[in-house]
Amino acid sequence: MTGSTHKIGGFTFSLLFLWINAYLQILPIAFISIYTPFFMVGCILGALFPDIDHPKATISRYLWPIAWPIWLTQKIIRTIFKKKKTQFAKNVCSTVGHRGIAHWMTIAVAYMFLILCLLVYIRGYITLDITFSIISFFLIGTTVGNVSHVVLDLFNETGLPLFAPFSFKRIHLANVKTGTRKSKKTIFTTSPSENIFILILLGITIFLIYLNLKTIGIDIPITAIQ
Repeated sequence: MTGSTHKIGGFTFSLLFLWINAYLQILPIAFISIYTPFFMVGCILGALFPDIDHPKATISRYLWPIAWPIWLTQKIIRTIFKKKKTQFAKNVCSTVGHRGIAHWMTIAVAYMFLILCLLVYIRGYITLDITFSIISFFLIGTTVGNVSHVVLDLFNETGLPLFAPFSFKRIHLANVKTGTRKSKKTIFTTSPSENIFILILLGITIFLIYLNLKTIGIDIPITAIQ
């Protein structure tokens, strides 16, 4: 998926989380609140971060001082192991390649745990509740966005080793081919299958906005949307 597709996915997952949260009350945040924009921005940025293992990804262009050493390390490790025919060597190459360790669901869960531990630690150093809340919702948003990236890439034609390091079998739910953006002025790509996927995401996004509006007492008739 392109960076623009993952941005939409991050925004979509932010709406999904807010809708679920309205009923389960996981976090003290609503669809419309002063913290919601920080949460959504965190989701969108978090949705880009796993692709830092690819030098041409959107996030890599902004964080190139971090991305290029990662990519160079990957190249060195893959060069060492790619000629070896053992299963261990194949697993190593899968781990350090694109859609490798940064796309493991186990890493996404570990990142969530790390963020929660970080928030517990920094709570004692931040006296203003509003400042802590802004930081908290932004960082929690990055964890939701990170999960959105992994989920979206399951629809890619190459799939992901979702349950690595316990299993390196690649799982994919569809055969969406990643394209390239036609221009900076459009979200659509050169891949017809990715464009269809984007349209589906946009449809889900609109429906989730409708559901979130209902949670705060704004009921828009379906006929008005049509």
